[in-house]
Amino acid sequence: MPEAFCNCCRKPTQHKVVMRRCSQESESSWQVVHAFFSKLLSGEHYYQMEQQMYCRECNHKLVVTTNKFAGANTVKV
Repeated sequence: MPEAFCNCCRKPTQHKVVMRRCSQESESSWQVVHAFFSKLLSGEHYYQMEQQMYCRECNHKLVVTTNKFAGANTVKV
């Protein structure tokens, strides 16, 4: 399990990682159908997923997002 700093516990603790579906952006119905078939044919997952980390001691949630430009992970509290 990854270890990260928890703001509630005020110390580095072990965290469990859970994958969650990203929220849908407002798109037209044609864009949704087109995205579905293009992902189906390319073999990718239909839903975009994001990682969420939960502290093992206090169950506080940290949302981890990936910076597409730098390739680095950032943690939101």
